[in-house]
Amino acid sequence: MAQIWSQAMTKVRNAFVPNSMQTRLTAGMVLASLLGIGSRALWMGWRMQQILLESHRQRTALIADRFQDDVETYTAMMPPDQALQKVIDHRTSGDLAIWLKADDGSLVAQSETLDMGSWQKNGITPVLMENSIEQGLSIVPIGNWHLVVCVQPLNVEAWPNSTLYIAADITADYRSMEQLLRTLALTTMLIVTVLAIAVALYIRRALSPIRQLNQNASEVTADTLAQHHLDPAPAPQELQELVRTYN
Repeated sequence: MAQIWSQAMTKVRNAFVPNSMQTRLTAGMVLASLLGIGSRALWMGWRMQQILLESHRQRTALIADRFQDDVETYTAMMPPDQALQKVIDHRTSGDLAIWLKADDGSLVAQSETLDMGSWQKNGITPVLMENSIEQGLSIVPIGNWHLVVCVQPLNVEAWPNSTLYIAADITADYRSMEQLLRTLALTTMLIVTVLAIAVALYIRRALSPIRQLNQNASEVTADTLAQHHLDPAPAPQELQELVRTYN
């Protein structure tokens, strides 16, 4: 077994001599393939991630834009506090939280999502409530969670200069995207590996006439020099002239 392994390693070393033409051509082809396929895979992964995040941003921004219209509509039919809470309850879900702060920073209303055990246990609610979040849309990582947070003024007569906060949990989609990116990276490496083996075998076969010429030339001795001729037929066109000159 040790002898078979030693012979195999010897063949590998002989096949990939650092200064050989085969090694240089193989390395060049593999590097070009890696740059081409790798850059394409990176761009695809980045683009898919951007599309995912942008879809969540648009969804959250749309909820924020419709929230004010809903509050104004319900305020005309019921007391402002009830109207606000009704809209919050209607718009929230298990992965979407809404809360409203007055201009002095006090909490006006909030959705039940912020009191859920998972949000409290993982410290999501305290971080969202205690930290200052800039206006606009942003991706906020909290521990192992990822949230899209939308912050914008709510210009309603009952709550002047108040600020609306909407946080959407996108952790599941974010992890799915990470898994997809890992799969894409492994697939890219597999393709490059298979391509490298195929290129190495092709180049080795393409250079076999040159190795045959070298072997024939090594068999020439001083006694057989005059009678020994190399056959230029199997040699590549670039070496046929050299063979004729040698003969």
